[in-house]
Amino acid sequence: MEKFSHIKDIQRRIFAAMLANLDDSVGSVLAKLRECDLEEETLVIFLSDNGGPTRELTSSNAPLRGGKGSVYEGGLRVPFMMQWKGTIPAGQTYEKPVSSFDIYATAAANSEGVIAPELVEGVDLVPFVTGKKKGIPHETLFWRQGGKC
Repeated sequence: MEKFSHIKDIQRRIFAAMLANLDDSVGSVLAKLRECDLEEETLVIFLSDNGGPTRELTSSNAPLRGGKGSVYEGGLRVPFMMQWKGTIPAGQTYEKPVSSFDIYATAAANSEGVIAPELVEGVDLVPFVTGKKKGIPHETLFWRQGGKC
């Protein structure tokens, strides 16, 4: 919190401190993988929870419609990053929609000795982000929350 004492709004200061702590923590994990020479053997996936922060506490999701708790894109679209040194090209942005369901399918398909169940709701993303597979991972993505679709 001291690092962000120049931010007058306490809610924004708390949010900035939380993000800085998260960034430092992810950096520590990546540094340990580097130190142990495991970067080329480790698929790292990072994603946020659903929707951006609420307007009342920190910021807006503009230009996306909706926010946390909604089924609009502002409530569903989140940062999703993958790193696998030597396998996934660095610095690219994959523009096609993916889902957190894809994490299990991707990890299972790329782990030695793992046999995934026949019916898995996700898709192995590695062939798509490496360019080995063209097209899109999902023809349709659908969300439902209570009576909202």
